[in-house]
Amino acid sequence: MIAHSESGINNLLTKYSAVDFGIGLDDGKILCVKVGVGGDNNTKDLIWIGNAVNKSVVISDECKADYYIGISSYVYSNLLDSVKYGTKKNSWGQEEKVDMWTSYQVMYNGNYETFYKTSWYWEVD
Repeated sequence: MIAHSESGINNLLTKYSAVDFGIGLDDGKILCVKVGVGGDNNTKDLIWIGNAVNKSVVISDECKADYYIGISSYVYSNLLDSVKYGTKKNSWGQEEKVDMWTSYQVMYNGNYETFYKTSWYWEVD
């Protein structure tokens, strides 16, 4: 994990502040626009516009250690069971199905909306 004190990236960044960021996900239509002033370097930036982009930023701002990944309620409702539920041993040592995501409230456009964040992680082979 990136917040782990022995991780390679944090050793390189010791002269800077700690790296702690979240990832927010939503679904919807977005617009990508290339804007800027063309010059010698023809510098133009890509700007992403849309409700899904804005909500993703609000959700990611709420996702810090230990919950790095946050998703909107729309994304949560469309998840497959394989990424919604995991197994965990209960106090008797038996495996039981548990929801990997924890619901929270966030203020978005003047209203409280439910979003979900998780501390679970998946290993990539």
